[in-house]
Amino acid sequence: MSAIAIASISVLSSVLVSAASITPGTPSQVAQLVAQSKNIVVLPAATAAQLPTAAGDFSNSNYPTLGPVKPSTCLTATACVYGDVASSTTIVLFGDSHALMWLPAVVPLAVVHHEKVVLLWQGACPPGQLSIYFPQYNYPTVCNMFRTNSIGIIQRLKPKAVLLVGASSQVIPAANKHFTDLQWKTGLIKTIKLLTTKATKIVVIEDNVTFNSSVPDCLASFPTSIQNCAVAFPNPNYRGLQIGEK
Repeated sequence: MSAIAIASISVLSSVLVSAASITPGTPSQVAQLVAQSKNIVVLPAATAAQLPTAAGDFSNSNYPTLGPVKPSTCLTATACVYGDVASSTTIVLFGDSHALMWLPAVVPLAVVHHEKVVLLWQGACPPGQLSIYFPQYNYPTVCNMFRTNSIGIIQRLKPKAVLLVGASSQVIPAANKHFTDLQWKTGLIKTIKLLTTKATKIVVIEDNVTFNSSVPDCLASFPTSIQNCAVAFPNPNYRGLQIGEK
């Protein structure tokens, strides 16, 4: 996967905010642009201009009402609501910090389409029915409680769509073990079945690839040869479970 394809997400988000009437690309157009990205060698000026501040670019910088990233404060139907907050049409972002990450991209689109966005997230708790090993934070208990509570909220909200997002590259079921793609897929399917109704569409947003180093730092080091920052998919050093999300 091309480093520039990932690095340009911040540029895309800013375009969505400033140009609400932009015409969305079709799936084939997006796929074509991603394929072409591996041929890009020189860092675009618009992306280069954002590198100095990229390390501090967190969702709570754009949405101060989120409060601190840790601990999560977005655990109820009313705590973290964005977009057209008066709308009767609801979109739910549900998952771990990678769900939080998508907020600046989803909210501008929700504003355009007069939809309300409800964010439900808990750090290191992916949306799939999985027992996460994280003893220093009392996981899996915390994740299980968050997931059960969030699913109940979503069922009561009866949203138009639920976007499921979860980090997968370093999430483990027990010490010195890793989930398999099948385990990951099975956990997601269990959650999807609990949330699916005739009125609610469930969308799984495939997790982004974990790079070997900080993408902004790498791009700054190789501005005229950015493919040096690219990694294989899946990345053998930080293997994700994207296959299980298909």
